[in-house]
Amino acid sequence: MNNKKPINAYRTTQATTASRGTLLLMMYEGAIRFIKLAIAAAEQKDHPEKLEKIKRARAIIQELQRTLDYEKGGNLAFQLDRLYGFVNNRLMRGAIEKDSKPLQEAIDVLQTLLGGWREAVQTQENSEKAVEKTNK
Repeated sequence: MNNKKPINAYRTTQATTASRGTLLLMMYEGAIRFIKLAIAAAEQKDHPEKLEKIKRARAIIQELQRTLDYEKGGNLAFQLDRLYGFVNNRLMRGAIEKDSKPLQEAIDVLQTLLGGWREAVQTQENSEKAVEKTNK
């Protein structure tokens, strides 16, 4: 029996039922997880696995870039685009170089962004709960 099937089903259900904010957090967490796995693969000298994990992290970052709304987000969207570009650059460098420093730099940026988004999502959810209580 394949032990990955139940967890994959859980993740699919979690992703399809999550709020936009929760989905955003999941994307950041996934990218960070894949980069950490790439670093671990590099330490094990498993270059194909390292490249696969970097590829998956890059796919998440590219999706985050594609979904930026410059009209609504204004300057913040442009700043995020630049940060995503930097992270993508670090991932490409990490794929080429033997040193994991560029990958760690990508993690550092993503963890900072994740912390900010966690706070924003929590604030939004608290506001929505307060409105629901008021409307009851």
